[in-house]
Amino acid sequence: MSLNALVIGNDLAALVTALRLQEYGLTVRVMEVPVTTGLNPLSPAVFHGPCEQSEALLKQVGSESIPSSLNTVSLEFSSASNSTNTFRCPFLPAPWHSLIGLAGFRGLSLGARWKFLNYMEKVWEGRIQLSQDLHLTTAQDWLSSCGQHDQAQRRFWNPLCLFVLGTNLEHTAAWPFIETLKQHFFDTRRHSKIRIFSGGFGNLLLNPLRKYVEGLGVSFLQNGRI
Repeated sequence: MSLNALVIGNDLAALVTALRLQEYGLTVRVMEVPVTTGLNPLSPAVFHGPCEQSEALLKQVGSESIPSSLNTVSLEFSSASNSTNTFRCPFLPAPWHSLIGLAGFRGLSLGARWKFLNYMEKVWEGRIQLSQDLHLTTAQDWLSSCGQHDQAQRRFWNPLCLFVLGTNLEHTAAWPFIETLKQHFFDTRRHSKIRIFSGGFGNLLLNPLRKYVEGLGVSFLQNGRI
């Protein structure tokens, strides 16, 4: 007996779900209900780190040539005077590239940089143990305990949290924030690499993915009601 699946939505999650269900052998229909949240198809696509899964999907749908043409960019933060401060990672092994980059980053005051690097040194040496309750503590409160004042959080840490997790410091638990910082800035140099496709997220993946799943036999229902 053939199994049927109805996928509701037309964003990346819906299309990937339809693809995997179709590969599993189900008969799949996608009801195109516009989503009100998520990534705008016209927004640039940002790849932070190696992104093996995303590149494998691009290759599967026939867009494997795109990753090689992505532009590598640096993190930039606006200052109180509307100037731009660039977070630079020198060509050094991890985690020194990020630590030295933070030491020279002028988007944070000298005091904020020293306090955070001093905190990192104490954690490294085992003089400070990370609390077991960090999943119950907000990233905002954790940064405050590391000596990061309100301006540092507003100008640097909150935009960074929005970039890597999509949420504000006050709405993010400290533990996933720390784990994400570790993955992106302290594991290996290649995890710190940021590449961008300015042609739009839709042109990069959504449109090719839809065409690909349609070719596999996935049908799309338009103007439907749930």
